[in-house]
Amino acid sequence: MEDVASKAKNGADFLNLVYTYSDRPDSGVVFHRGELSPALDNAVFAASPGSVVGPVEDPEGLHLVKVLEVKKGTNEYVHAAHILLPLQTPDSAAVKTLAADVARQARGGKDFAALAREYSKDGSNAQSGGDLGWFTKGRMVPAFEKAVFGGKTGEIVGPVRTPFGLHIIRILGREDRDVKLAHVLMKITSSSQSKNDIADRAKDFAYNARESEFTKEAQQTGLDVREAQVEEKTMVIPGVGVNEAASRWAFSAKVGAVSEPYTIANGSVVLCVAESKDAGVRPFDEVKESLKPLELRKKKMERAKELASEARAKLAPGDSLTKLSAIDPRLAVQRTGSFTAAGTIPGVGRDPAFIGAATGLSAGQISPPVSGVRGAYLIQLLGRTAFDSSAFAAQKEVLRSRTMQEKRNRFLSEWVTRLKEKADIEDKRDNFYR
Repeated sequence: MEDVASKAKNGADFLNLVYTYSDRPDSGVVFHRGELSPALDNAVFAASPGSVVGPVEDPEGLHLVKVLEVKKGTNEYVHAAHILLPLQTPDSAAVKTLAADVARQARGGKDFAALAREYSKDGSNAQSGGDLGWFTKGRMVPAFEKAVFGGKTGEIVGPVRTPFGLHIIRILGREDRDVKLAHVLMKITSSSQSKNDIADRAKDFAYNARESEFTKEAQQTGLDVREAQVEEKTMVIPGVGVNEAASRWAFSAKVGAVSEPYTIANGSVVLCVAESKDAGVRPFDEVKESLKPLELRKKKMERAKELASEARAKLAPGDSLTKLSAIDPRLAVQRTGSFTAAGTIPGVGRDPAFIGAATGLSAGQISPPVSGVRGAYLIQLLGRTAFDSSAFAAQKEVLRSRTMQEKRNRFLSEWVTRLKEKADIEDKRDNFYR
């Protein structure tokens, strides 16, 4: 890669270098902030058009990049870090006091990453200093997003309350540019000898961890210990992926047990059962805060339906729905325009309850209150087009064939599901393939 970089800096055609040397030849690809690995992302967005950046190393390999163009993008991206303090505890007042104190320390200049590692309860994200990377609007919950996009670079925001708890947020950067790149990638792959060495090292570690203590042994040998919560139904181990053999071992082992090494995509993993919880219903105090928004929305919907009933009662037979605007200026009467039962309703969206009520009305009729996705509605059908029998006749066989195929697929899927439910299967493939 150093040789390729030297050729590029001495004037060689960069596109020829891409097609000659890159493991994934690509050119002219546009990237938003945060779409590349952090090391490469920071390097290319700091460079000017025409610059050659690299070699830069990241988990994918070695990169040499030419910045073809820098232009204003359609979205704004923000780089932020946060400290999360959940409120699902019996003593929420103490959590609020702690959040205010942590925010005060952060504004006072204390290292934010250190505070995140000490106080944040956001799992592995806390160990990386609370760094959330770059993101645009629509990626975070509304309250968090409003706080971040309303702040300034370098500002400490919060505590901000969301369904997850209280957040103290540091805004690290803002960006609305995109970059167009040509890219030479050289992947670094493990040799057979390296893979064997890793497997042997994992076996040695597993043996020693059983004889001493898992975390202590890892620290002494320079290995990374990560905590992961695993649910039996999903079989997914965060940071490892889907590994049914490892998951089955975890749920059959006792607390403190250390596994044999399991081969994963980028090496080997040794597991230790740190804690086990019986299946069951979570205590109410743990879920209370997350249930509040749901209950609040339910009550709002009930109240909206009551108001719709009161409004409906003010209309006499034969009245138009538009009369409500004159009775109560707060009520907005809108026309949707034409829509089909299978389509999206202009101004409403895809709402099965709305469509079901509308299609059941006759021309001029006003519906009773309808609870939809976004609120309560009163609907007056202004008209409907006649059924197009000629178009249906032309498409009848195609529709019939498609419907039959969907039914066959659904029947087969349900049959296989029932077969699995009734079968007594013991999967021991991991005894032979590791």
